[in-house]
Amino acid sequence: MKSIEMILAIVVTISFLLKVSFMSRRMQLVVALVYGVFAWLSMGWMTHISHDVFTQALAGRPSLLNLGVCLTIEAIVMMAWCFTSRPSPLTYYPGLLVAAAVCYVQAQLLWLLPGSSFTLMAWLSAVGVFLLTLLGNRLLCWLMPEPPLRKEMLFIVSLMVLLLCIVITGVPI
Repeated sequence: MKSIEMILAIVVTISFLLKVSFMSRRMQLVVALVYGVFAWLSMGWMTHISHDVFTQALAGRPSLLNLGVCLTIEAIVMMAWCFTSRPSPLTYYPGLLVAAAVCYVQAQLLWLLPGSSFTLMAWLSAVGVFLLTLLGNRLLCWLMPEPPLRKEMLFIVSLMVLLLCIVITGVPI
C-alpha cells in the first residue's frame, strides 16, 4: 500500500504542475509562494505527529474512503476544466490535494532522516516545493509546448488518479 500512496502523491503532483502550467507567470509565482509557505508551516505540524500515527491514519479504511472521495472530486474538477475552451473560475484553481501530497512526502522525509534539524527540514521543504512548482511547470511547458497537448495530459493524469482511487479504496472494478 505504501508504494501506491507514493505513486498517488507523484500523480497528484504532476496533475498540479500541469494545471499550474496554464496560469500566467504572476499566478504561478503566487501559487508557488502559497504552497511554499504551506510546506514551511506544515512541517511544524508534521514534527508533532508520530510517523506511526500518520501511516495508521492513512491505512485506516475510513481515512482511505475519505481520501478517495476527495481525490475523485478533484480529478473530476480537473477533467471538467479540460473541456472548457474559455477562461473560467476553474482556471485559477491549482488543486488542493497537492497539499496532502506535500504532507505525505514530509512525513516520509522526517522518517528517513532522523535527527535532522526540524527548522532546516522546514526551510528545505518550503524551498523545494517553491522550486518544484516554478521549475516543474516550466519543464512541462518545455516538454509539451502546445496547450491542447497539456490539457490532454491533464485529462489522462486525472483519469489515472481516478483509477488509483479505485485501488486504494479496495473497490473491485
